[in-house]
Amino acid sequence: MASATSRMREAVSALRRSGLLNANETAVLETPASLATSAMRAGFGADAAFGADAAAGRGGIAGERRGAGLREVEGGPSGAGEREGMGEREGMGTNPPGPSAPLSPLVLSNASPPRLLGPRPDGLADDSSGAHAIHVPYGCQLPSRQWGTGVVGGSSMRLATVRSSGNSDPGGGQVAVVLDGGRIVTLEALARLAPSDLPPEIAAMDLAAILGIDPDLQRVRRALAAAGPGALAEAARDPGTVRLAAPLPRPAKAIGVGYNYLDHIREQGLERPARPVLFSMFANAVVADGDPIRRPAGTHALDLEAELAVVIGRRARRVAVADALQYVAGYMAANDVTARDWQGQARALRPGEKGDGQWLRAKGSDTFLPLGPVMVTADELGDGRGLAVRSWVTAASGPRAGAPFQMQDGNTSDLLFGAAELIATISGEVTLEPGDVVVTGTPSGVGVFREPPVFLEPGDLVRVEVERIGSLTNPVVDEEGRVPEGSPAHRFMSGGNPPTR
Repeated sequence: MASATSRMREAVSALRRSGLLNANETAVLETPASLATSAMRAGFGADAAFGADAAAGRGGIAGERRGAGLREVEGGPSGAGEREGMGEREGMGTNPPGPSAPLSPLVLSNASPPRLLGPRPDGLADDSSGAHAIHVPYGCQLPSRQWGTGVVGGSSMRLATVRSSGNSDPGGGQVAVVLDGGRIVTLEALARLAPSDLPPEIAAMDLAAILGIDPDLQRVRRALAAAGPGALAEAARDPGTVRLAAPLPRPAKAIGVGYNYLDHIREQGLERPARPVLFSMFANAVVADGDPIRRPAGTHALDLEAELAVVIGRRARRVAVADALQYVAGYMAANDVTARDWQGQARALRPGEKGDGQWLRAKGSDTFLPLGPVMVTADELGDGRGLAVRSWVTAASGPRAGAPFQMQDGNTSDLLFGAAELIATISGEVTLEPGDVVVTGTPSGVGVFREPPVFLEPGDLVRVEVERIGSLTNPVVDEEGRVPEGSPAHRFMSGGNPPTR
């Protein structure tokens, strides 16, 4: 009984933490009948509704049931799922029952204004208050502490853009879903499996265009569920056979944020800003995991910045902070490469040098914005806080040559202005469109403020990582694309494995 209760509490807690179960929505968790009955007997929630009648909406979800369950689970044990044998990830049903195992829907709800994020079971009616329902099939993987999943029935997804064979254009490719285990299914392949759910003309679009017509990516989710695991396995490609572009290779807008971590402000001896410090970057700066970062001939002080990037999913204009997370499609890792001398950082300037007086060239030059490797949907990462943000450099020369050296080790919990505040501020004057990117700032540890300063040279290999999203590894090359032979960048570009930390 205790085990059943713990599993149910953790399942609903995971839904609530992830943002999948929102205010005044109802969750229908398909569970083995014995588990649901045990949970109810254990007092999981007196207002919880079980059985086929609840699933069909007959006497199941009325006004008096609102608030059922979630008040009782707020004190649920963190990580109870793993302790109770639920498997590697948080959630229920890592081992789905056999065909004959009876299932009973567990219906729980949360109170406040509704927002529908998932399909309702057939026949499940909204109650008089306007509550909506989401359906979580038994056997799906609920939001995880690790990276997201495109598994059938799962709530979150990892979306990538796959370059077509022989295409080195950083702006081209097909959108794809990364399944558990890392195998990749392009949306064009998925559309062939479930054309009624995902029309081929939509599957052929880039990610920004898809978000423009389907912000919650419901067509993709339905197609994944309709295709089934066997067909997906047949259509999936090994990740070693594809080359990724950035998930959004050519965003219409990329907006950067400066001075957004207190430790980064302190290492510069600056005052905490009263409002976000914003700057613009260009689409030509965007490159993917594995692509070279070119050091222009005119700079001698190239630096890295590991950051969390926010992807906009809906058109946002004058959005309130309280509503802003509804406009987030997902998150990526980013490396905001910066020419510190052009930026005007005193520690990067040689005698007689002056900076540009603004950051446009310093941060917007070609190849200065690696993004990816995937976009993890917002239902996996919520507001984007609580994620480790790290970076490493493997130098081609000097005392630390040949081995990764950690530069940054921060956490998005320390952001001064989170995703919601940034979207609200920016959208007050600048309309954000689906596929736009907000790069949220970097923690301390960048090269220019080290003693002595550490700047990137051709032949170096840089890596940035955001927890639960992934990492970006990029070689540094000169203006002509050259690197010293035998350098970490040369070995990486020749197909060798990058050094491990």
